[in-house]
Amino acid sequence: MIDFLLPSLGADMDRAKLNLWLVEPGDTVHKGQIIAEVETEKAVLEVECWDEGVIEELLVQPGPEWLSVGTPIARIRALESADTPGPVETPRSPGQKPLPARPPAGRPEPAPPIRHLAHELDVDLSSLQGTGEGGTITRSDVRAAAAPTGKPATAIPISGEQRVKASPRARFLADRLGLDLSDVAATGSGGMVSAADVEAQPVPAREPEDKVAAMRRAIARSMAHSKREIPHYYLATHIDLDEALRWLEIQNAERSVGERILPAALLLKATALGLREIPDLNGHWIDDSFRPSSSIHLGVAVSIREGGLVAPAIHDADQLDLGEMMARLRDLVNRARSWRLRSSEMSDPTMTVTNLGDRGVETAFPVIIPPQVAMVGLGKVVDTVVAVDGSPAVHPVIHATLSADHRVTDGHRGGLFLATIDRLLQEPQSL
Repeated sequence: MIDFLLPSLGADMDRAKLNLWLVEPGDTVHKGQIIAEVETEKAVLEVECWDEGVIEELLVQPGPEWLSVGTPIARIRALESADTPGPVETPRSPGQKPLPARPPAGRPEPAPPIRHLAHELDVDLSSLQGTGEGGTITRSDVRAAAAPTGKPATAIPISGEQRVKASPRARFLADRLGLDLSDVAATGSGGMVSAADVEAQPVPAREPEDKVAAMRRAIARSMAHSKREIPHYYLATHIDLDEALRWLEIQNAERSVGERILPAALLLKATALGLREIPDLNGHWIDDSFRPSSSIHLGVAVSIREGGLVAPAIHDADQLDLGEMMARLRDLVNRARSWRLRSSEMSDPTMTVTNLGDRGVETAFPVIIPPQVAMVGLGKVVDTVVAVDGSPAVHPVIHATLSADHRVTDGHRGGLFLATIDRLLQEPQSL
């Protein structure tokens, strides 16, 4: 039997609240499958499972209690013993709805998100005929079954009280934005308030201070630890982007608007390839020693509209072409700002890049995010007079900086790294 523990959620996040389960006892789970959603002081994270097996028991139910990283939250039976007795009935808190019944044997098994939607909308899956391929039950089938039948369904009783009927995502957003769900017009099936309904509601002029303050405290703990424990050294250089931006303009002329590549993707790819050449900047300082990483998972600092920032990873960044890098970057930023990140994206960056150019900043000297050992800072692109073949010319130039851990590298290695990024950007076709 395997105890599934609340995983590491990033260097500055050591606790979380369990928002919801996307599996139930008896479900078979696979490596990389999203099985739960948790809320930290900085983000809502989708938790992946890294074991193959069958959910034997859910040890923790969703609720407002903080759970420490490492807390057992589920028990998984290894696949080789999957022929042992069936699922264990999990205790439920008073007032909690039972999980929806499964379809009869022989019908396709609905995906966990479909079962969760049915759970939220009080739909009995055993009574549905799926309209998807092979009779699979779809989201539309569940929503259609939950359509109102003339009876108002704007609230449901919970433990003797009236509670607005809303999806977990809508509840989280309303709490984050300081909105009262009873003031939000519901357009979802069965009179349910959806996340889109909350997002369409005017936000109060003042954000709830406790949420912003909690995020700032989490960031403060991490940065205080970094400055106290990590002997930083700093390097800076100017990089001429004339060749790179000219090349990029030609490439984008052949792409649709939605597929065009921004300079940020070029800079990230050059940084990732630089780490491949200078690997002693790529990894973690753990237990008083440096542990290099064989993979390059490039963290990207993303500012959150409500305040604060997160730095999730683009996995295997050195192996992506520029189109893939741009798509990953867009996806990561969109999910970060809508609080839909995965636990692995927050826990395993091997080096982070912060780009403050869009804020008008020309130079940034970032603080390393432990246990990483380096961080790159990028400023805005500025037209600058440079010497070209002995004559002055105006070229777009960016100021790039490196903050690095002196326990692992020194200025010589750091300088080689920045020079490598510069060289790669002078040969953009190689990216």
